[in-house]
Amino acid sequence: KENDLATEQLNVAKELLEFATNFLIAPSHTEALNMRLGKKSISSGSEIDAKSKKSRAGDNYDYESDLSGEQDNATKDLEGFKARIPENTVYIPPHYKKGEHGMTEELIAQHRDDFYKRMIGLSYNEIDSFEPSVKNLHIKSLSQLKESVHIVRHWLSGADGLEATEFRAKHKSWYSKLKSVDGTGIHLRNMDSIEGDTGGTVLCRHSKDGERSIVYLDVGRVYDAIFEIHAVANDHLPRETTKVKCDELYANITDSQVRTFIDTCPVCCSRKIGI
Repeated sequence: KENDLATEQLNVAKELLEFATNFLIAPSHTEALNMRLGKKSISSGSEIDAKSKKSRAGDNYDYESDLSGEQDNATKDLEGFKARIPENTVYIPPHYKKGEHGMTEELIAQHRDDFYKRMIGLSYNEIDSFEPSVKNLHIKSLSQLKESVHIVRHWLSGADGLEATEFRAKHKSWYSKLKSVDGTGIHLRNMDSIEGDTGGTVLCRHSKDGERSIVYLDVGRVYDAIFEIHAVANDHLPRETTKVKCDELYANITDSQVRTFIDTCPVCCSRKIGI
C-alpha cells in the first residue's frame, strides 16, 4: 500500500511537471501545487517504469527508494518555480497621440491606420471588433489574452465548475499551441497602473536569456510599443535595432510587424527620398 501511495504521488508530481517544465506558475499557485501532490491522479505509467527498472536491475533494485527519490526531486523542482519567476518591471506602452522626431499628431494617426491596414487589413478604429485566428500565435486580441491569463491562473486548481484535470483537458489545445513556440516559461505578472490603464495581471514568458519577464501585447498595443522604441525613445532606429529592443520588453512582436511599421513610417519614408 505504501508503494501504491508513493506511485500515486509521483504520478501527480510528474503530471504537474509536464506543464511546469514549459510554463512557470505565478507565485500564488505554489500552495495549489503542494496541495495537488497529495491527491490522486490518472496513472502516467510511472509504476510500470519503476517495475521495468527492477526487472533490468534484478534483486539489487530498491523500488521504494527509487520512487521516494524521484518524488523528492519533483517536489523540489516544483517549489523552485516561485524563485525562478523574474522580478524585472513589466511594462505595457501607453496610447500615443503625440510624438517626437518629426511625428505630429496627424502623422501618428495616419501612420497608425496605415500600419494596421497593411498588417491585418483593418483600420485602427475597427480593432475592437477584430478577433485573430487562434492559430495565429503572435497576434492576439485583448479578450484572447484575458482568456490566457484565466487559463494559467487556474491550470492547477481548476475553474468554471471543472476539476483541474477536466480544466486542463478543456484547454489542451491552448497549451499545445503555446508550448510549441514558447517553451520558455509562460507565467503571470502583476503590472502597476500607467496613464490610461488600471494595471493588473498580464501574460508573460521568459526572455531568451531567461533573466526577464517579457509581456504579450494585444494587437491594439503593437503600434504603440514599436512607435515608442522607434520614434519616441530614439530618432527612427533601423529595423534590426528596433526589433532587438522590442524583444527586450515584449513577447510577440515579430520582424514582419517591425518591417511593416518602418515601411509605413512617414518620417522614414521622407528621409529615404530626401524630402
